[in-house]
Amino acid sequence: MEQLVTYIILFSIIVLLGQVFQKATMPLSLILVIFGMIVSYFPFVPKIDLNSELVLNVFLPLLIYQISAFSSWRDIKKQLRPIAMLSIGHVIFITLLVAAMIHTLIPQMGWPLAFVLGAVISPPDDVAIVSFSEKFPLPQRVFVILEGEGMFNDAAALTIFVLRC
Repeated sequence: MEQLVTYIILFSIIVLLGQVFQKATMPLSLILVIFGMIVSYFPFVPKIDLNSELVLNVFLPLLIYQISAFSSWRDIKKQLRPIAMLSIGHVIFITLLVAAMIHTLIPQMGWPLAFVLGAVISPPDDVAIVSFSEKFPLPQRVFVILEGEGMFNDAAALTIFVLRC
């Protein structure tokens, strides 16, 4: 029950910050990260443990749905090749690169854990792409490619994550 209250408080803070910084030129996701980093230094703020199943099964699908609900599937189908190259190829490349660097820098960390870390940090933030494009207009083709890539890169990273765990 205490965890539910914590989630409700966090959700309320997110909504409040969204309203306060609605007209800001900085993407809301970046504002939330900065706010979270600042608040984490206060000694009276309790440690919050998020349930990974909740994040993977509730929060992530909601974020992807937000983007997909307003996407033009016809435009995404037209740009499928660059979207696939960015969403799958980019994620695999960055995952391999991060895993190799981590394993080289920290040899005690095994390859499976290095790949998990690579899969976790490899996909770019799809919500930030949409937020950025609302503030700074992009050409339609570029926006469609970035939007489509944003939807599919999380799926590619989650697939790598599951294969390595």
